[in-house]
Amino acid sequence: MDNNSFINLLLPYALKQKVVLPSILIAQSALETGFGKHIFHNNYFGIKSNSKNSSHIAKTYEYINSKKVQTICRFKAYSSLENSINDYTNLMLNPRYLRVHLAKDYIEACNALILCGYATDPNYSKKLNSIIEKYKLFLWDVSCSNFAVNPRIFVVENNISDGTNPKKYSTREEVWTMLYRLYLFMK
Repeated sequence: MDNNSFINLLLPYALKQKVVLPSILIAQSALETGFGKHIFHNNYFGIKSNSKNSSHIAKTYEYINSKKVQTICRFKAYSSLENSINDYTNLMLNPRYLRVHLAKDYIEACNALILCGYATDPNYSKKLNSIIEKYKLFLWDVSCSNFAVNPRIFVVENNISDGTNPKKYSTREEVWTMLYRLYLFMK
């Protein structure tokens, strides 16, 4: 799976949840899994476990006293992508991550993740920012009305519209293009 396909896989889930900015959810998963190349037991966010139940052991890297050290950790195991996302969003509702949940933009949220202790990598927020900016994930952070979430996902998944700027007016050119794409979709 290429990087854009991985983003498109997560996009509907990122848009439906209202806990963190969509760009943060997608970028964290991309960073934690190498854009889906290193997913074990459907753990899309590198969430660790304190329990032997529903978990697996794997090698990972942690930063201890500013040094990158290989270590072995126990990670949560999930039955599906959806369960992994649900657990991640529940984790983000923990008071520990309140700053992330309340962040007004992706830069503030990335910095909050470090301050809240989500990761030990001192460059974690820079890496997230880089992913968000490279793939323009911040364009998805503009929310749309609740009644328009599923239509927005539909038009993106079917290449009718790019789904960005949901609150702005469309030009005639954009309307023609969307109508043409819809026509092709219905053929």
